[in-house]
Amino acid sequence: MDFSSAHTRDLLVIGEALVGLAPEENGALRRSRVLRRLTVGAEVNVAVAASRLGHRVTWIGRVGKDISGEAVLDDLRHEGVSIDHAIVDDGAPTGILLREKSPLGVARVSYARTHSAGSRLGPEDILPSVVQSHRMVLVSGVTAAISPTGREAARTLLELARDRGITTVFDMNYRATLWSPEEAGPALASLARLADVVVGGASEWKIALGIDTPEPELLPQATALIRTAGVQPVEAWVEGKRFVQEAFDALPVDVVGAGDAFVGGMISALLADASWQEALRQGAFCGARVVSALGDWTNLPWGEGGMTHIPDDEQEVLR
Repeated sequence: MDFSSAHTRDLLVIGEALVGLAPEENGALRRSRVLRRLTVGAEVNVAVAASRLGHRVTWIGRVGKDISGEAVLDDLRHEGVSIDHAIVDDGAPTGILLREKSPLGVARVSYARTHSAGSRLGPEDILPSVVQSHRMVLVSGVTAAISPTGREAARTLLELARDRGITTVFDMNYRATLWSPEEAGPALASLARLADVVVGGASEWKIALGIDTPEPELLPQATALIRTAGVQPVEAWVEGKRFVQEAFDALPVDVVGAGDAFVGGMISALLADASWQEALRQGAFCGARVVSALGDWTNLPWGEGGMTHIPDDEQEVLR
């Protein structure tokens, strides 16, 4: 990929940031007396991953004029993500996410985000001059799902970037609690046709394009099509070549955010001009790191220039 030196920043993401509340210990929320406050959101998770790895990252989104919004902005500022173009909306609250992971149970998530500030993100919030200053942009299907204006904002970002020769990344990120497959399919497919790099699980590819395995001829504009599969190997089809990356072993504590960590690690490596195999490996490593701790990005690694050290032996000690 050609990343022009004329751009002053590396990655621009847009989307909703929410306050997440989760029990400190794995267990039912209804019996918990201590909750940890987290900042969460698909694109926010990617932004933190890329920032920790050494890139200059910008987030555009809306938060409410409330203490939740202040907490979100403070977290992103602390992680080195630019919030210069974030919007404090005094007409709507910051969204909230509640989640739990009980032993021998699945992770459960519920939202209080209807009419949230984040859902009021619109195309007017995406300034061409801001887009122009970045080498890569990313948006996910969550932003397309939260509201019609969010969907238009996602399309505007991808179109502005493509018109300016900036690399576009679209993570389909289907959320069943936000829309049905019938509603999501055409929207996800439409946005995927504007992206250079398209990421999704088998079910998301099925919803968007009616196939479990990506076929390059269905998205001829794309440079890379990627299928994620949890603990199974990731597959990527890049300019006629197929790459496979095995998952790293991890002791899962909190699986939410693993896909975003994978995407953040992968695109950070691409921005560092790493090979696709290196990029997929770094993405898999970041995903494994995230699931090993509570929080969507708590245990993301740090790095320099977009890359992190991946030990060959997890017992390795750097002295």
